[in-house]
Amino acid sequence: MNLPDPKILITGANGFIGRHVAQELILEPILRSVRGAKNISDVPTLSVDLLDTPSLPILPLSIDVIYHFAGQIWGDESNEEKILTSVIAMAEQCGAKRIVYASTCAVYGRNGMEGPVDERTETAPMSPYAKGKLCGEDRLKRLAESSDIGVTVLRYFNPYGAGQYAKMAVPSMLAKAQAGTTIEIFGDGEQVRDFIYIKDLAKATIAAAHLGGSFEVFNIGSGHELTVNELASQIISASHSTSKIEHLPLPDERQNLEVHYRVANIDKITSLCNWRPETTLADGLKCLLSNR
Repeated sequence: MNLPDPKILITGANGFIGRHVAQELILEPILRSVRGAKNISDVPTLSVDLLDTPSLPILPLSIDVIYHFAGQIWGDESNEEKILTSVIAMAEQCGAKRIVYASTCAVYGRNGMEGPVDERTETAPMSPYAKGKLCGEDRLKRLAESSDIGVTVLRYFNPYGAGQYAKMAVPSMLAKAQAGTTIEIFGDGEQVRDFIYIKDLAKATIAAAHLGGSFEVFNIGSGHELTVNELASQIISASHSTSKIEHLPLPDERQNLEVHYRVANIDKITSLCNWRPETTLADGLKCLLSNR
């Protein structure tokens, strides 16, 4: 957990998304002047097992917003429910006014594959991870309806950037490109995805948290489509690599989970917030290659 300001608590602050959101919050002038913090190491951190509700700390009553990013990369419904139980307990104990919940575009399943998907599209999660996230959304909606705690749900599409888990698409391909080894792609590589640079995602997260409403859902993506083949080609080009692309059959365990098109319609957040994605894939890859 991280507390970049007395009014803000971040769960999962050492994780990929949480760390970047914490850093972005510190960079905001009002937080910098309040805390005097210049980087994440300057702010107080608590080590807490959110799967163990009885061991939760007593939090100050000054916390207004809880950004909830803690969880497992490929978690399930049971652990997601346990962790969220802890977060709700902390929110109620400290009188938090809002919970910002990191969800996933995977809650849409195969629905909305004819074009960019918006937040009104019916959900149809296929994996245990996506089902767990949707259960979390539903539980927080009930909380918002029955209490004074507002909820902002953010359905993230394919973030990438510094510090990401090495087995995810971009860091995995980048490592192979830099090593000059073959980049393997499951299927024909024509699957379309929406990749958003982590700093853009962090800014969108903070902008959405500032909006009112007892319960709001936002897609957070770039709004631009890119095939997996194009992603690999751009990574090879940016790395000046000699790597080749090889297509492999989809593993049996992925046959029932594969989605051929998943791109975000971001009209809702761009119309309500002073936010728009600024980083192209080419620029994002340059930042990664220069360790920024």
